[in-house]
Amino acid sequence: MKNINVFGYATFGTPNGFTQSCIYGNKNLEKALKTFDLKTDAIQLLSPNDRIYSIRKEGITDKFLISYSVYTYAKEKNSNRTGTFIGTSLIFSDEIADENLILNSLHQIHQKLKNNNVSNNVLNINHSKEFNLTNVFDQDFEKIEYNSRKISFIDWESSD
Repeated sequence: MKNINVFGYATFGTPNGFTQSCIYGNKNLEKALKTFDLKTDAIQLLSPNDRIYSIRKEGITDKFLISYSVYTYAKEKNSNRTGTFIGTSLIFSDEIADENLILNSLHQIHQKLKNNNVSNNVLNINHSKEFNLTNVFDQDFEKIEYNSRKISFIDWESSD
């Protein structure tokens, strides 16, 4: 899947703070993409039932990228700071799949990432490079590649 990348990220507390890593795809995007950090003075996840979705588009050199993201509550180790989270993003480069496939896969990958790395609502790792990725990607994720189509421009004003 050369045109899809997956990032995992979280707020880990001292000393690393927020970190994000490419957990599938082009690792060079780690330095090129804007971060998926939340502006916690504007928006916060405050309970285990909280969930935020986002979508964004950006251009990097000659690539057009669109990212679908989900954020859920997760506390930092040894901290009671509020608004902390774990998140997952699917980043598409020049191709995209049907939104129902994207959202289903995003939810499944995120849930597995969270199950592997959060215990009792507390992150059990210190950096996004340490994510346990065991069984995070499955056959539903592979469906995205076979059902993707080329895009050249997304018009946010259109309802298509």
